[in-house]
Amino acid sequence: MPGLSNCHICLVLGSEPLGGWVYRDERWAAGVHPDAEVPGWIVLSLRRHAEGMDAMSGDEAASFGTVLTLLSGAITKVCRPERIYLLSFGDLNPHWHLLLAARGAAVPVAHRGPQLWTHRHRYLDPAAAQAAAEQMGQLLAEDSLPR
Repeated sequence: MPGLSNCHICLVLGSEPLGGWVYRDERWAAGVHPDAEVPGWIVLSLRRHAEGMDAMSGDEAASFGTVLTLLSGAITKVCRPERIYLLSFGDLNPHWHLLLAARGAAVPVAHRGPQLWTHRHRYLDPAAAQAAAEQMGQLLAEDSLPR
């Protein structure tokens, strides 16, 4: 799908993310993105350029919950997090996307909630993020998760 040449998310969508695409259909793409290479962190992006949740078409909105459920199930099965946070800021990259961020029990209380993003550099592990993404992608490709 064509994107904007000056949009970071469009550029990422035109490449292969670390660990490959965890999920990809005609509307959505999900994978590990630069600056979020933490095991169990997956960025879900609308494949066409749109600058906010309110810009989703009816079909995109209708499929959104299903895709979130599938991705959350894959993250849970592979990473066994205590929580999965959904983060969407869009200030620097206005292309509609959100981060599903797994948070394990070992994360200190001071790093939980919104602070997890602030302290993400402490949890970066590209090799483990890639391995987790590959496992999640395989689960979704095998359709071994409940819908």
